[in-house]
Order: sequence, then C-alpha cells, then structure tokens
Amino acid sequence: MITRRRFVSDAAAFYAGLSLASTPPLALAAGAPGDRSLSLGWLAQPGATYTNPIIPGDHPDASPIRVGDDFYLTHSSFDYAPGLLIWHSRDLVNWRPVTAALTHYHGGVWAPYLCEYQGRFYIYFPADQKLHVVHADKPTGPWSEPIDLDIAAIAPGHIAENGRRFLYMAGGRMAELNPDCLSVKTPPRKVFDPWPVPATTRMECTCLEAPKLLERSGWFYLIVAEGGTAGPATSHSVVAARSRHAEGPWEWAPHNPIVHTASRDDRWLSVGHGRLVDTPDGRW
Repeated sequence: MITRRRFVSDAAAFYAGLSLASTPPLALAAGAPGDRSLSLGWLAQPGATYTNPIIPGDHPDASPIRVGDDFYLTHSSFDYAPGLLIWHSRDLVNWRPVTAALTHYHGGVWAPYLCEYQGRFYIYFPADQKLHVVHADKPTGPWSEPIDLDIAAIAPGHIAENGRRFLYMAGGRMAELNPDCLSVKTPPRKVFDPWPVPATTRMECTCLEAPKLLERSGWFYLIVAEGGTAGPATSHSVVAARSRHAEGPWEWAPHNPIVHTASRDDRWLSVGHGRLVDTPDGRW
C-alpha cells in the first residue's frame, strides 16, 4: 500500500532532482485531480501560455510575494531538510529553487508565511506546533537561524500598521510583535470568529487557519481558509474579511466563500490557503 508519507517521500526525491538540475525550464504536464501541486489561473505576461501544475510535486500552502519585478515563494516542507525552499520567478510560470531558509531539521514545517517589512525579509512558520521566525536581508539569503517565538500555534500571517506589527494565526488569534520583529510584545488573543459556514455545505470542520493579510487603499484585508483539508472533496475554502485597522475589528465579505470546491467532480479539490499577489503594473 502506498501511504501519503511514502508518496511524499518518493515525489520529493524525484522532483528535488528535477528542480535542482542545471537544465532549462521544462514543459509541465497537468496533475491529477486533487493533487497538491502549485497551479496558476492567471499569468503576469498577457498572451503567454502554460500548463498546470507549474511546480509539480507536493508543494502545498504556497506563500508568494513580489519584490520589484521578481516573485518569490516558499511552502510547507513537512519533515524534510533542507526546509523552507525558496523559489524565484519573473513571470509566475517558470520557477526555480534558489536557496533553503532552513539548512537543518527543526521539526515538521507547515504553512509558512514569507513577507517583507522595511527592506528586510521574514518567514514566520510553525515547527512542531510552535511558531518560529527566520530573517534575511534578501529573499535569496543567507537566512538566520530559527527564533522560537514561544507561541503554540500554526499557520501564521504578518501585517503592520504605523510601526506596529501583528502576527495572526489559526483560530482567529493575534499577537503584537516587538519592533525587532523577532519577539512577542503581547500574548495571543482572539480577535475574530470564523465566517459562519452554511449548514448546506459539506465540510470537515470550521478549521479556521492560514490568515494572509494585506493593506490596500485604506483597508486591511484578511484572506483565510476554512473547511478542513482531510475531506470531503468540498472541504476547505477561501474566505475574506476587511477592516480599517490591522488589529480589527473585521467584517466578513458578503460573497464568501470567494474560492471553494463545489463538487467532487471539480478539477481541483479542497481549494484553500489563498494569498493575493500583485504584478509590477498593478494587476492581481
């Protein structure tokens, strides 16, 4: 029997060799329905073509950012080391690994959050159910050793307002960070409740997780996942909220969920962990 751990191990070994080989970008074939490859529904360059998945293999919970004309992302690295692999792209289609933020094993890493603040880069991530942070002067590193934030939580997300910095996490909790960005000023507290999942929706659980945050035109936006990842196929979704302040209060969007698998016959199953990224010319 092929277990998930066996599948992940085999896929990781194969695609690590493929990605790190010194060859031009390959034409990528479409993945099977329900796989956890990174896919793309929109392209930075109009008229260009691509085939999903753009990064084949098991690379869930991708956390992309734009730095000038460049895009970088990292993703869950599970129990493998090196961990927190950093990928680079100029067009959101052709990606290559450029470094790893974790050179040694520090525990199971799930749903990291890559961000930039005042010209410095940070990855907040859970390792064995506790939040940590690494930092660097540029996305390609070198990255610091992990710093334990002494918070028992998963799925962190960062946002700042007027010099104050906040770290959101699964379950609707938030902690304020110190100005050094590497330590906690106030303990986590509950700042929002889950979006009320309709009773007619078949989901595993509420499972409020993976907050992604951004500021735009005087509003702060919270993109968060609900519904669970273990099934049924219609579990997991992306919902949105907004606030005038980085620490809330938050109001849910009237058209939630903004992304959701409606049927087990859909091309992609249990769609969640969404994050918005803009292009140099202002598109999303």
